[in-house]
Amino acid sequence: MAAAPGLWLYLRVSRLAAPVLRWWKSDGNATAARGLTPTDWTTEPVAGRPQGDLIWVHAAQGSRLPALIQLIERILSEGIRTVLLTTSRADQITAPLPDGIIHVLRPVDSPRAVARFLKHWHPDVAVFSGSEIWPACITGCAQAGIPLLMFDAHFPRQNRTRWRWAPRAARSLLGRFETILTGSHTDAQTLRDLGVDQAKVEVPGFIEEGTAALPCNEGERDAVARDLAGRPVWLSARVCFDELPAVEAAHRQASRLAHRLLLVIVPNKISRGGEFQAFFDKHGWNTALRSTGDDVLEENQVYVADTDGELGLWFRLAPITFVGNTLSTPGGGHDPYEPAALGSAVLHGPHIGNHEAVYSRMNAVGAARRVSDAGALGGAVSELLSPDKAAEMAHRAWQISSEGAEVSDRALELINGALAAKAPT
Repeated sequence: MAAAPGLWLYLRVSRLAAPVLRWWKSDGNATAARGLTPTDWTTEPVAGRPQGDLIWVHAAQGSRLPALIQLIERILSEGIRTVLLTTSRADQITAPLPDGIIHVLRPVDSPRAVARFLKHWHPDVAVFSGSEIWPACITGCAQAGIPLLMFDAHFPRQNRTRWRWAPRAARSLLGRFETILTGSHTDAQTLRDLGVDQAKVEVPGFIEEGTAALPCNEGERDAVARDLAGRPVWLSARVCFDELPAVEAAHRQASRLAHRLLLVIVPNKISRGGEFQAFFDKHGWNTALRSTGDDVLEENQVYVADTDGELGLWFRLAPITFVGNTLSTPGGGHDPYEPAALGSAVLHGPHIGNHEAVYSRMNAVGAARRVSDAGALGGAVSELLSPDKAAEMAHRAWQISSEGAEVSDRALELINGALAAKAPT
């Protein structure tokens, strides 16, 4: 595919600007010297290229990295030994990565830097995710015969405006992708407006995180279900100690409507189970502690589930889950797909920075509900004690978590298909 004049000019200028890019990355620029910017690949990378198939996945700044990393884990589970994950900034990665993932910064978008990068890593398939379009990277892959895929394609307003000034360049670049997946019909229409072949654009949804159901011991589940004997139950999962007053007040409010109501509470730090029990004992509740071997008895009003690896059990048994670490600051929250995938309605506080995009999508369709304080939490629990209301909300949450799994299936199918079709070199 011949390059449009605007694209040819960009590539020419970026080639001539390589000395400036090297200076900008030098010690004269403190931010670059800390390794927070892309590299021009003028020196040999430290890591060697592993043997076997290698998939290159680029995560745009602002991409939903947890979801993308879960997809990468699925890629690795299919027998592909290595995934090269690139980002535009080093600080986009804030947690250790699973084995099989090599993380490096993407190359500066100049033909020479990209050529060095591709010569060293020699990826078998390249996957771009998010909203960034790097002309030299895309062109370099196409010239090297590397199949190109784009997942979670997204074009904010400023990006749409920018590319409409260079429609031929946009068409030339985006036309090099074999398939583009997006979760938005607006983005799909933008791609078509830019001249992308309609057959290449699919709208299956966004790649989501947390779609795998947590396991549980089925024998233990049956035993606890017998102990509960049909009692109404709600769960507060991964609750911080600072949130206990709000949870206690909410339980007191909801218990006025259901005198047999049981609160199961899982501490954010399992080691603090004894402190949680002492708190509820002090407030007059009949409390049991799972780590000491206590079973659920009819007289228990609060059950502190302070054992590792049993969240899957409680998500299955409780039709309502309040996700902790969301009411008190700084908060951050936890993955709402864990309870959603197991049929539990999701409640959460306002401090959800770690998973804000996921909660926003769930709230928009009534699959989750935000509560601001103890009164709102108690009111929501009281309302959802109606089995029909809890079941309807839980079903919506389950549907969203299932859609994410289907998108991941399609993404994996495309990667495997590109690998199979790639001519040997």
